[in-house]
Amino acid sequence: SLRKALWIIAALAAVIIMIIFIGLLADTERRFMTTAPDKFARLDIWIDSLKIIKDYPFFGMGLGAFKNAFMSYQTKWALVYFEHAESDYVELITETGLVGMLIAAWMTAAFFYPVLSAWRRQSGWHAMCVGVGGLSAMSALFVHGFTDFNLRIPANALPFTVIAAATYAAVLTATRHKGPAVTPAPARMPVGSRRAALAALIVIC
Repeated sequence: SLRKALWIIAALAAVIIMIIFIGLLADTERRFMTTAPDKFARLDIWIDSLKIIKDYPFFGMGLGAFKNAFMSYQTKWALVYFEHAESDYVELITETGLVGMLIAAWMTAAFFYPVLSAWRRQSGWHAMCVGVGGLSAMSALFVHGFTDFNLRIPANALPFTVIAAATYAAVLTATRHKGPAVTPAPARMPVGSRRAALAALIVIC
């Protein structure tokens, strides 16, 4: 079946990526710990960021405040000015606290759960291929976000948004029936969920 073929392709891709990763392990470790040209250690930034989390555990310092506030907590690399925490997640929790992290986690789950559920029920090539491609791309960016500030860069955030919208539209509005063409009803979030999402966006912004 199409779904089985997609899983086989994904497994082969994972094996190839793992082989490449192992072959470049030494260089990968070096690049993980340092960033040219300043050769600063990410772990040093993250350790100092823990002090910010301790001081502002619930609501954080406010969006965009990291680059100014971090100087007061910085213990190493005194000549280097850090605008970001070199991790989307570390920067998010320092700026929005646990409340912001929970809101972000809820919004992520509110997107992925219905999309994944609908994708598993699909039988059409278009919806299944766009779905697996979009979900894979977004997951890759989420993983990369552990060691970089991807979504703080508009050139990354904009394509991410387009991919998310295209994936949602392809999977949740695709016709799921064989036979005569049927115009599918557009998927809608419950009114309560829409209001909660809007409130979350207002709080974050």
